[in-house]
Amino acid sequence: VDQSVCTSSSDAYQYHMKRTGGEQALHGSVRDMVDMMQNQVNEYGSDFTFSVRGCDEECERELEMEIEEEEEVEIEVPMMTPIQEMPWDFKTAFSCQSPSQLTSIARVNSLSTVIAKFIKPASVAKIKWCKKL
Repeated sequence: VDQSVCTSSSDAYQYHMKRTGGEQALHGSVRDMVDMMQNQVNEYGSDFTFSVRGCDEECERELEMEIEEEEEVEIEVPMMTPIQEMPWDFKTAFSCQSPSQLTSIARVNSLSTVIAKFIKPASVAKIKWCKKL
């Protein structure tokens, strides 16, 4: 079935106005924008049609089936001991000229080092992390 762009736009407009409470629910500037869009569609879309097929429902059914197939499997993560936090020497840390100086002052490591040492699975460490982090 062929349907004009104007008809499709009008149908969508009616559907969403009904769904959201109608034009009275729109703020004045939004109502003006919607009217402007409708006018543009009516002016430029009158000569265009597209083929409408009943595939929307079929696509939705297929998507539902895929979603059911993709259900997540919950895996219980083993208990981990948190890393002991160390107090910082803030006066010295804030006087650093470069983030690399924080390694010795505040015992701060790069993201890639922390990931390699503490994050599982180990494959995450194979990602090429930015050296500035």
